[in-house]
Amino acid sequence: MEAPAKPEVIRDMAEKLKDTHRLMAISGIDEGGSITLCYHFWSISSNEIMNLRVKLGKSNIRTISDIIPNALYYEREIHDLLGVEFGGAKLHPLLVPKGYKKYPLRKALEGKKLSP
Repeated sequence: MEAPAKPEVIRDMAEKLKDTHRLMAISGIDEGGSITLCYHFWSISSNEIMNLRVKLGKSNIRTISDIIPNALYYEREIHDLLGVEFGGAKLHPLLVPKGYKKYPLRKALEGKKLSP
């Protein structure tokens, strides 16, 4: 099942789902002009996956790691690779060196051209 969600309700959704679902991952996609986060939850009782898609107007959203602690690792990864700020989370680097200010999965970042 997939459902759109607004950034301002993702914390309420996490609160409602935390006892009946497990957070499997949070993925981030740069759609060229906006970033979409997809929160992947697994239902314990029905063995179904629920994906909540959140389109961000800005590159920030409140953390859900205070509600679902394992979300912090996914939030840190998305911050490192896409530059999304998760308000209220301790976002020390997970994958990139401290102070690194480039976001490798952003479409605006130009990669090195390799010659054959």
